[in-house]
Amino acid sequence: MIFATIMIYAYTGIKNIGMNVNTVPVIAVDIGVGIDYAIYIMQRIREEMAQLRNLRQVVLRAISTTGFAVTFTATTLIAGVIMWVVFSQLRFQSDSALLLSLMLVLNAAAAMLLMPAWVMIFKPHFIT
Repeated sequence: MIFATIMIYAYTGIKNIGMNVNTVPVIAVDIGVGIDYAIYIMQRIREEMAQLRNLRQVVLRAISTTGFAVTFTATTLIAGVIMWVVFSQLRFQSDSALLLSLMLVLNAAAAMLLMPAWVMIFKPHFIT
């Protein structure tokens, strides 16, 4: 979440969007959705660890099952939001949709790539 949020702040800085009343709700929605992705992955890792007891196999199985669900959910959400970028006549809606789409992609990628890597490197006690 921290990685994705920092990348979004960098994007808003580069595009000179700024933090205001309009962008804060968009970021809040994305953080809520992004944390769900991470929770799904971590919960699946914990469930598989109770059965397999091999961290490498556990992470691979969690990514192959829940990773597919996260990818499907993120793709569905992004497909709906990206329509605002393409078809909206209002600049605010278009910019907000682009920001939200980018955040959804980053959060899904971070949940599927960084979270398992974090688990493999640090081997947190609540997992092992």
